[in-house]
Amino acid sequence: MKIVIIGGGIAGLALANLLLRKGLEVSLHERESGNLAKGHAFLMHPAGISILEELGNCKSEVPIPGQKIKDVIISRPDLSEERKTELGNWLCLSRSETVQYLNYLLPAGIVKFGHSFSHFEYEDGKATKVVFENGESEKGDLFIASDGARSAVRQSLFGQTEFSPVEVKEIVGVVKLPRLIESAPNTFRKFVSHNKGLALGYVPCGHDKLVWFMQFDVRFQANPEESPQNLEALCRELLQEFPEVVTGILDANDFSNVYVWNSTDFELLPEFHKSNVILIGDAAHVALPFTSAGTTNALQDASTLAGLIEIGMDVENAAKKFYSVRAPLVGEHIEFGRSIKNEFLNPSEDSNGPIIPLIQNLKKV
Repeated sequence: MKIVIIGGGIAGLALANLLLRKGLEVSLHERESGNLAKGHAFLMHPAGISILEELGNCKSEVPIPGQKIKDVIISRPDLSEERKTELGNWLCLSRSETVQYLNYLLPAGIVKFGHSFSHFEYEDGKATKVVFENGESEKGDLFIASDGARSAVRQSLFGQTEFSPVEVKEIVGVVKLPRLIESAPNTFRKFVSHNKGLALGYVPCGHDKLVWFMQFDVRFQANPEESPQNLEALCRELLQEFPEVVTGILDANDFSNVYVWNSTDFELLPEFHKSNVILIGDAAHVALPFTSAGTTNALQDASTLAGLIEIGMDVENAAKKFYSVRAPLVGEHIEFGRSIKNEFLNPSEDSNGPIIPLIQNLKKV
């Protein structure tokens, strides 16, 4: 059986590794020309870390990248209502280092670049070939799409996705601040306004670097001009009442390297497949970034589906089993993200303080 994976992000790379270890024939196609190391950093639940550890067992000389995060501290900008929670052993990982790690574990030649999805060719209701925009194509028995939140494959299967309105945006950057990291090397810190939708968080992603993010209600600035000067001015304007440590992060940051993210999601799909085409990761489901669930869910999707795929399997039954296992949990994450967003946009004076904005109590697959 030949398996064709469309999308070479973390979900696709992890799945390719897992399937190759089962002796299956796999090809992986990525739309980018060769640089998959875009993006900054993310938090990962231990359930996702265990999958990375499983993948790395064959090459123990290559450690999993990232910084251990054991605690989260959420407080108001005036340092009142502080809440501290022990996480255990999460990781903050650089996306570029994680992609490089997963690529290193793959045999040479598995990933084919510059392949942007165009359409499938079908026979008797089943996809037999994927065609790319450059005219090249690949035949297969099973096609798995991990081509991201704006998945072209999902659109070809289910039509146009209706995303939720963007009510919160994030400005995200990475800075070198070794002294700040040394003071709390394993802590995720976040300041959340008590009366408006505004927050700043930061978390170490290495021994000298941290990733920071400002979340803000779009009613402050719906469509900020994304020039470095304008983004810096917006951050400084909105964060005037935040602690001195926040000013230090802004002072150290190079605003030519920040990202602006739109926080949006979509309703849980009624299924993650059509015939012999299956969606995983952000192509299948998206939770708002408040949860820090995205990358862990991508890895758990890959691990779950790989466990169901066998030579001579019934693809339809495997796809249905995959949905029955994963859909309830990712559905909870979608709702959890929305609840945190609502609290963020409409903070309550009667609450017990800011909510811990992370998925917890996740079981390993």
